[in-house]
Order: sequence, then structure tokens, then C-alpha cells
Amino acid sequence: MQFSLFSLQRRCLMSLSAALLASFTTAPVFSQPVAPVASSYTLGLDQFSTHTGSRAIDVVAPHDGSGRVFVSAQSGEIFSYGADGTLLNTFVDLASTTANTGFLDNAGSFRGLMYFDFHPDYDNPNADGYRKVYTGFQSNPSFATAEYSRTRGSSVVHYVIGEWQVSSTNANQIDTSTYREVIRFEMEGNNPHGLGEVAFNPLAKPGDADYGLLYAAVGDANTLGNSNPGSGYIQNLSNPFGKIIRINPLEDTVNGADYSTPGNPYNSVSGAAPENYAIGFRDPQTFSFAKDNSGETVLITFDIGASNRDEVDLVRAGQNYGWERYEGTLDLNPDRPLVPGSTHALPVLEYDHSQERFAIIGGLLVSDPNNPDFQDQVIFSNLVGGEIFHADFQEMLDAEANGTQAQIYEMTVTFDGESGTFADVLDGVDGGRGDARFGYDENGNVYIVSKQTGVIFETGLVTSVPEPSSIALLGLGGLLLSRRRRGARVISG
Repeated sequence: MQFSLFSLQRRCLMSLSAALLASFTTAPVFSQPVAPVASSYTLGLDQFSTHTGSRAIDVVAPHDGSGRVFVSAQSGEIFSYGADGTLLNTFVDLASTTANTGFLDNAGSFRGLMYFDFHPDYDNPNADGYRKVYTGFQSNPSFATAEYSRTRGSSVVHYVIGEWQVSSTNANQIDTSTYREVIRFEMEGNNPHGLGEVAFNPLAKPGDADYGLLYAAVGDANTLGNSNPGSGYIQNLSNPFGKIIRINPLEDTVNGADYSTPGNPYNSVSGAAPENYAIGFRDPQTFSFAKDNSGETVLITFDIGASNRDEVDLVRAGQNYGWERYEGTLDLNPDRPLVPGSTHALPVLEYDHSQERFAIIGGLLVSDPNNPDFQDQVIFSNLVGGEIFHADFQEMLDAEANGTQAQIYEMTVTFDGESGTFADVLDGVDGGRGDARFGYDENGNVYIVSKQTGVIFETGLVTSVPEPSSIALLGLGGLLLSRRRRGARVISG
């Protein structure tokens, strides 16, 4: 197996294309999620580097053969690290760019700089994506007009996807004069469900239809609270809220947008926002990419629920994942209809909010190169409590096909003589939160960072990456054996 958003129209869209309708499936609704059980594996962590920023949020590699690792912080910095964990430079500090970006760091948990990614042609001097980097961040609402607005009051906040180019003389420094705004969203102030992950498909190759297309997770922008979710936006195709969107940031469209939407499932649907790729999410803060048994790319999406359940979805183009009517498989708001013609695509796993499991965060498809029994596993975490979970990817594919759920396993985490949850092994944790975020380098080595600590952890796990430049194809379940440091690993319990 190989892996790997103008005004809002408040009306129902009465038809979808035949091709789109064919993508929807029906399945039963469960009364209870499958409860997590204890894993027989322990996740051993090692220190990669001490992070110098505040509120670390994302770990990304440029895939340029340099072996570097880049970490973003909500305070506005992206830091560049060498393969040995040495801090090389502050790649960019958005707090110093307010004059040309409107960067802001003052509204709730979705504040400041969030997720970022390098264009897949970052290392190709003959391509338009050469040295291009894309960031998602909060911006001052008075700075510019948003393409899409979603507000009921005077308090608003803006989120932006912006493009940058790295200096031609310093590979560890963004040239801030090159900044270009790609797209801007207006949401309700102090909104907890803003712009999440922005990422290119790392499994797409040059010539593939998905190559160079930027995905972004857009939350439902709801500040009314869990008991009053009805916004009229989520099950409405005319906007990007509560959606996964997909754009080509390097190709302008005829209507003047600074991007295009090639191949998107709603391009031909009257009144629909062409950016939309999949719909019906509450807070899909993170996602990652994998391939199913037929080689088709799926987005493993981690959607934070409201009062009851969190879920993991295998996201495919044009499908509807149910919010605001459904929370996981729970029919939470039966008076909130789905988009006409669509049906609820069920999650492949979910957990309820018992035992302080309040917010799911992902998450990658991984294997342990030293343990043939720990292959093709999806790892993710409870954002608040810090538990690290895993689930078998094939079980998730089977659950998608059969309308069932995969089993969730909770792992013990060890670091520096401590064991327990990820939050348990951190020093100086505020309120016991884990706040784990996952990422990997160009060799597939998997890292974890937390907003609560100054350490970047290496896990010893690997994930598949495109066109690896410095590792041998030794194969283990289709994955690549990469360099190892200090013995971090998944071990049998």
C-alpha cells in the first residue's frame, strides 16, 4: 500500500451534477462511538531541538535536499533548523510585517500565525513555484476587504492565506517585500473556528491533476456556542465556511481572483463557491494525505466536535460530512437539513467527550521502520488531555466502505524517564494540556511540537514522502527507512 471561499446567498441549491450525486453514499447512523482501548505499543520520544518561539504550531520541510526542518509559532515566527536540530535562522517574523500584511495576534486560540507549507516546486528554478511559501494567519479587519464574509455583529476577525518568496541570497530568510495576499476570509470576532491547516498534496507528482493545488481547512466560524449552532452557512454551498477548500495559488482566473480552482467538484454547480472541495465540517483544524488501495488520494481529516464527539473522516471530493446536523454519527440537530441531494458521509472513527477527550488533532499515516507489527497506522491526539492515539489505516478504509468504525488505540508516551500521556511528559505544561501538532522532515521522520513547551520532539516513526533525496529505498510496507537518532521508537508493550 502506498501513501502517502463576495457575499453570502441564503438559499438552498436545488440540484447537483450527476457526477457529484454519484459520489455520495448512504450508511447507517451509530448510537455510540467505538471506545478507545489501550494500545500494546509505547511511543518513545527524543529531543530534536529546543524551540525558541512561543506557541509552536506546525512542522514542515521544503523537500529541497537540505534536510532542514521549519517550525511556525503563533507569535508570528517561522524558524529554520538544520538536520541536527541546530537553529539556523528566523525564517520570517510576521509581527514585523503588519504594514504589508495586517498581521494580528489577538483573538482566541486561532490567533496569529497558524499553518504553512512550501510549494512543491520550491526547489525548481524553472517553475512558478520556485522559492514560494504559503502561510495562514490572522490579519487586521481594517487592512483589506475580504472575499468572503461571515458576521452577524460589529466584532470581526480576518484570516488570510498569503504567499512569500525566499531570498535569492539566503535560503533561511523570506524576502518580506515579495508578499502577496491570495485570499481573505472575514469571520466573527473571537472566533474559535478559523483558518486551519494549509498544505499541498505531497503525494502528487508533476503532471498529476492535484499537483500544485493548495488545500485549506476553513472552520465554521461560529461564536454562538455549542448549544446554538444554526448559522445557515455550513450546509450552504455559496460560501467556504465549514469546508475544505482547494485552489491553485499561482493561476489567476478570469474574474480577477488571485487563484484558480481547477477540477473542483462544485465548479459547475450554480451558486456554489468554486473553492469548495468538501463540506460539512465544524473545526477541521488539521488534515493529512494518504492513498487508498486503488491509489486514489484521500484526506485524513480531524474534525473537532461541539459538545459530544470528535471524528476522523476520509475526505473525498464533493462529499458532505454532516455538520451542523450531525456531530460524528450523532443526529444532533435534525431540524438542520443537509444540502439538498447530499447525504452524510460517515466518519471512519470517532470518540465521545468522556474522560476529558475534548478536541481531536492530527495526525499522520506512519510506520515504525524497526517494528514490522506497527505499520500503516494513523496517529493523532486529544488536544486538551494530551493522549496519543493510533488506528489502523486499512481498518479505516474498511470502515469507510462498510459504514462501520475503526478501533482507536491509546498509547503510553515516554520521554526522559517520564511516562503517561504527551501532556504528562512535558515540562512546564499550562493546565495539563498537550496541544500536540505533528509534522515530518524530507526524509519522513515524524516530529511532535506543543504550544505548551519549548521542545521539538522526534518520534522515530516515518511517513512516506515524495522523491526522497537522501534515504535508501529499503521498503517496509511501502515506506522508507530513514536516518535514526538516539533510539526513538514505537516498542511493544
